[in-house]
Amino acid sequence: ALGQRLAAASPDNRQPFHFFVLEDPSVNAFALPAGFIGVHTGLLTAARSESELAAVIAHEIAHVTQRHIARMMANSKNSPLLTGIGVLAGAAAATKSSEAAQAIITGTMAVQAQKQLIYSQQAESEADRLGLNTLASAGFDPKAMPYFLEKLDRRTIDTYGDLTQYLRTHPLTIDRISDTRSRANQLGNRGTQTSLDYEYAREKLRVLSP
Repeated sequence: ALGQRLAAASPDNRQPFHFFVLEDPSVNAFALPAGFIGVHTGLLTAARSESELAAVIAHEIAHVTQRHIARMMANSKNSPLLTGIGVLAGAAAATKSSEAAQAIITGTMAVQAQKQLIYSQQAESEADRLGLNTLASAGFDPKAMPYFLEKLDRRTIDTYGDLTQYLRTHPLTIDRISDTRSRANQLGNRGTQTSLDYEYAREKLRVLSP
């Protein structure tokens, strides 16, 4: 119900979404093609408010509406070709210098990894920006998003679970945190009240969790 409320407030509300929960204690959520969004039980129990949980889901919704997954897959299609060219160049250079060959191959792989990382960071920033608007439009507190990111930036393992799990698929930078905080402040304070359904679901999960 929370996911559908956010999806209806997103810019592309014609996209059908399907939300599901995975029994996993790690703090994580992810988006898949065709509007499937998974949420780990660890995220539900770690969220300090309904707005904080909604912030993560709104972020994942933006990944879908902006076709980040499809675009990343399309970009990766060129990687094998470019990598292959680099390897061939390295093989040719090996006839003259093994050190030069190793440098060419290593450099080619590094360029591909850097391109993927830059695109991923850009996608995360875009998902933050659109997710914030969706969060506010759906009636949640936009400041919950920078608060959650700041908690991730501490990279701590506390009683609410391993917060570093989320960072493996969602690169975090100081600029991203700063930009999100600034945009949330521009949207202003929202007096939101956590629903009893959320409180019940979170506490039930805490009791059932081993």
